Amino acid sequence: MRRLIISGIMLLWLGSLAALLFHDPTRTPPPAVSLRPNDSPPGAEEWWGVYMQGHKVGFVRHSMVPTGTGLAFQEESVLHLTTLGEKQVVRTSAFGTLTTSFELENVELSLEAGPTRFTVQAAAHGNELWVTIESGGNNSRVTKIPLASKPSLSIGMRRAAMRAPLEAGRITRGVVFDPLTRSNSTLTLTVQERQPLPAQPDLQAWRIDEEWRDVKSVLWVDDQGRLLREEGPMGLLAIREDKAQATALADSTWDAVDAVSIPVDPPIEEPRTRETLRVRISGISLDRIPPGDGQSVEGNELLIRRADLESARSYTLPYAAGDHAQELAATETLQADDPRISKLTETILGDQRDALAATRLLLDWVYRYLKKIPTASLPNALEILDTGQGDCNEHAVLFTALARAAGIPARVVSGTVYGADAFLYHAWSEVWLGRWIAVDAALNQVPADATHIRLAVGDRDEHLMMMGIIGSLRIEILRDDEQPT
Repeated sequence: MRRLIISGIMLLWLGSLAALLFHDPTRTPPPAVSLRPNDSPPGAEEWWGVYMQGHKVGFVRHSMVPTGTGLAFQEESVLHLTTLGEKQVVRTSAFGTLTTSFELENVELSLEAGPTRFTVQAAAHGNELWVTIESGGNNSRVTKIPLASKPSLSIGMRRAAMRAPLEAGRITRGVVFDPLTRSNSTLTLTVQERQPLPAQPDLQAWRIDEEWRDVKSVLWVDDQGRLLREEGPMGLLAIREDKAQATALADSTWDAVDAVSIPVDPPIEEPRTRETLRVRISGISLDRIPPGDGQSVEGNELLIRRADLESARSYTLPYAAGDHAQELAATETLQADDPRISKLTETILGDQRDALAATRLLLDWVYRYLKKIPTASLPNALEILDTGQGDCNEHAVLFTALARAAGIPARVVSGTVYGADAFLYHAWSEVWLGRWIAVDAALNQVPADATHIRLAVGDRDEHLMMMGIIGSLRIEILRDDEQPT
């Protein structure tokens, strides 16, 4: 639930994607982190119960101890999530070291959920951060990230912000490294006045507002600088508890989809054949919604149009115009250059070289191949091939990798789609056919219907934006003939 863990949990759940930058296979991997799980001294542990919309869903164990030259930390979490009736256990762990000034020395973050295994190691070397990634049984791949200055981690920045004596108005701001996205960004913590602690009004605590990439959290800290409570996005809550309380998990029937569904009334008739949709959205600034083909902002409203394939421009594969290299490239999750992916693409397509026809063949194959099971994962194409199952995220990732291998520029997008009288978080793909065309492998749609509202495009860094709006997003259905306001 703390920042290292929460980003991993939410990215697992949302199934967001990653793109590897600065790849350099000649570099030696960074040294392994020396700290081993469960080696912290007695009494150094903190335990946290994790709740989502009032329901106990897991726990976190945390420790941070001096090493003589800096600080060593550990965090481990266990979450029990039920999604559309499917129960899953998500485990995360992070450990590493910081300097006495909270600069990052090294960190290892591991995620495990069902068939998914994902590990990131990072270590500071001079003016570079060396990052090693292991995912889906692939060999380690090394990234080198140039550093203008040494970053911290979120837990280090929090430690700095919560040092006693606390004072209203104190602002702590610095650059932190996020292992999941392998990127650096600014974290800001602002101390507010002492206030009654929520649910314990007889206890006064300092409120600290935290903002990280538009994701806002509230921390509650006592006079000694100890974190007592954390309120995160999507109704997530962590409460300091003893070990017995934290690890006591009831067999709840609460479904995590309840946290992200957006009911609408009246219902949308025949959503899978919807050609246009006009909506009014709140909970997100409209200037944050990515513009593009098929989706436009008019006043404070959003208009979505299903693509007209008659106006699309197909071409002979592979695409050779040279202006969409990024959407043709292989990444560690979209392994378009892997022999297994390439051979499978050739098998599916045979002699077909028309881009539109090939899109239909690849999409239909993915739709039929994957068993539809809600999955908490960080999906990558090779792992999806092995498991043969997944939800919208796995469908989108596998199709996008196959499309790129065929020479079709393709990308994964995320947002919401209508179903069962509500909008739900969803991921699908877009392919380049003279313009970007939305296609949905989970629904076997070419093109996707107009209830697909695109909110994020690109790698995992962009998809993090979803964490800040899911749970607060509201959608009002308007008539297509209504004038924008």
